[in-house]
Amino acid sequence: MIEELGQSFEYDKAKELKQIYVNSYIEKNGVPVKSGLFELLDYIDEIGLKKCIATSSNLEETRFYISKSGIKTDFDELVTEESVDEGKPSPKIFLKAAELLMIEPVCSLVLEDSPNGIKAAFYAEMLPVLIPDLLLPDKATQALIFAQFSSLFNVIGLLSDYMERT
Repeated sequence: MIEELGQSFEYDKAKELKQIYVNSYIEKNGVPVKSGLFELLDYIDEIGLKKCIATSSNLEETRFYISKSGIKTDFDELVTEESVDEGKPSPKIFLKAAELLMIEPVCSLVLEDSPNGIKAAFYAEMLPVLIPDLLLPDKATQALIFAQFSSLFNVIGLLSDYMERT
């Protein structure tokens, strides 16, 4: 970063430069998706559950990522950083999602890949499901997790079991 930006490091410039590199990579390679994503989205549509993306990215980035990911389904809502005044681990983004979907937070399953996202879902009194990516949670955060899976295929099983019981 110092090589690109010089000795007087400026956060906003660094964030902008990072986004340029990310967008360039995505334009060339698409958005990497977790195993089972498309099948899970199809299953959610099949059983008629609502779905929302609640992300710390901005709306423009989020729409770009969706367009480059190969996702063909629509989401009921998109809640982005502009929608709330505090980021994760604050529960505000997930509470806003529940409000927009008109569902009780306790009836919400949150799929997360980050410790801050798990904390935010737990603080929102939702069911946090960890699909690990880069950072694994510490023991305190691990205690907040409803379930942990290596693939989104496993979430289909979780939802299927739930639907059979209701």
